[in-house]
Amino acid sequence: FQGLIKNEYDAMVESDGLTVIDATRGIHEQQNYVRGLVRDILGDFQARPQIAASESFAGRPKFTPTAPQVARTSADSSKLPTLTLQPHGLPGKLIVIEGPDYSGHATQSKLLHDWLEVQGYAVAEAGIKRSKLMSQAIEEAKEEHVIGPRTMGVFYATDFADELENSILKALQAGFIVIADRYVYTLIARQLVRGADLEWLAKLYEFAPAPDLVIQLSVPVEELMRRCFRTYGELLYWESGMDLAISPDLLDSMLQYQEGLAQHYNYLAGEHGFVTLNGDETIEIIQAQIQTLVQSVLVES
Repeated sequence: FQGLIKNEYDAMVESDGLTVIDATRGIHEQQNYVRGLVRDILGDFQARPQIAASESFAGRPKFTPTAPQVARTSADSSKLPTLTLQPHGLPGKLIVIEGPDYSGHATQSKLLHDWLEVQGYAVAEAGIKRSKLMSQAIEEAKEEHVIGPRTMGVFYATDFADELENSILKALQAGFIVIADRYVYTLIARQLVRGADLEWLAKLYEFAPAPDLVIQLSVPVEELMRRCFRTYGELLYWESGMDLAISPDLLDSMLQYQEGLAQHYNYLAGEHGFVTLNGDETIEIIQAQIQTLVQSVLVES
């Protein structure tokens, strides 16, 4: 069997231009030979300069998130634009649970869904990166790390638009309570922290209907980091803001990126009337608070 595999490799040497080395030689001798081959290939290639390592964590935050930007075309445009979402006017209710990664938004959304069903309500679930049209494309784009923030923003907007048309609006029309495990606010906050133009974002997402209630889970950045370690055993590239080159240190990058993201969440909360809850409480306490808020919205209707 191994001989057959070797025959296939040997056939590739000529057809695909593989370079053959003697793997029976010592490991250091092989490595020196391979380095010589690579050195010849690189030639006069100039690599990007290495990002200087941060001197210490004591000086945080070194990364200052960009304030919401707006293209100013006249003296009258000195005021920041506001994202204006129109009421959906449909029989159902749209409830949004917002918060950064590891804030517990998914757990609280699922618990709320189950509680409402027990109460006899028809409930539908929604969330970002769930459409059949774009979810796989977004994952592939993130794996390659080659797509810029604006293009990635359009990817997510397309994903949301597809789910809105084919799931959210249909459920609201049928009188369902739609529980959205995060909404366009998370997509906007992620774009703002990467320096996106607020006017562009406002136009991009103006088709989104306004939720009936938005609940924001606020959790200290250090606790978010600990939850990430407990869940995955490591820090993850995108949730740590490594695409922004804040710091070559993954831990430092995550702390600073999440701090910047929290500032933009708070900006949006003030603009759009989120109800902010302490996400560092126990799951049971947070869920009880959410149920009370949702119940008040349902009673009003």
